[in-house]
Amino acid sequence: INVLFVFVFYKIIHSTKTLSTVILIGCLGSGFYSAYGLVEYDPRLGRLAYGTMFDPNDLVYFAIGFLPLNLLFMHRDNSLWVRLACLCSFSASILLILNTGSRGGFLSLVVVTLLLLLSKNESIGAPLKIMVIGIIFAVLTLASVNTERFQSIFNIKEDYNVTAETGRIQLWKIGIETMLENPLSGV
Repeated sequence: INVLFVFVFYKIIHSTKTLSTVILIGCLGSGFYSAYGLVEYDPRLGRLAYGTMFDPNDLVYFAIGFLPLNLLFMHRDNSLWVRLACLCSFSASILLILNTGSRGGFLSLVVVTLLLLLSKNESIGAPLKIMVIGIIFAVLTLASVNTERFQSIFNIKEDYNVTAETGRIQLWKIGIETMLENPLSGV
């Protein structure tokens, strides 16, 4: 199915404008998906998860994939509605990631944020970097995010599922071995 996707994508994309439109649609779709998850979220139930198909880690994977791409559309070359929509998508995605309670999602958010802040990309200048810091700070201070779960990252030995036969370490080993055996198709 990946080969078919690449073939169809290759046939559809004929210019950078078309590619930009496809990426924008993905960013907006991710934003709507994140916003819907947040609307349906009841903080009293604990971690954010909705539906039966995806767990909190899957939701983070989806949101983090499009998160930095939103920044490409937040500069002055785009119309106001595109910039505002991507700003909302960016904010909703950060809030979704934090409310899932996914520790891997939190770590990926930290890594993506550091990469964005340390990059010397012309598209992501100082004003956007300051805005990213502001959005993350606002979400962390204004939203009711349960930070206790994230603090457990620093105390991995107390994790319920680290050293078991089907625990995290064994799964990580299998994932890394599979990734090295299949560098093109992945895990």
